Amino acid sequence: MAEVLMGRTTIATGPRGVRKGAILNRIRLFFDVWSERRALDRLDSRMLADIGLDCTQARAEAARTPWDVPTGRLNDGERYRLWQGF
Repeated sequence: MAEVLMGRTTIATGPRGVRKGAILNRIRLFFDVWSERRALDRLDSRMLADIGLDCTQARAEAARTPWDVPTGRLNDGERYRLWQGF
């Protein structure tokens, strides 16, 4: 494992220079998206109408994979390169 000095902070990196904190943040994001989609799948039609969705839209969103993250949920530096560096 390599260590990269940035100012006064030491950041642990993996074998390819990917920061471990960045990897953990991605995993946390995937888990959050997965949990939100599970919750969406449990809403009834009345609740879905309250948030402006119908059953078909909700089921389609709930069926997406956890790593299929909406672009708005990514940091500017991570857009369109979610898996780059792995």
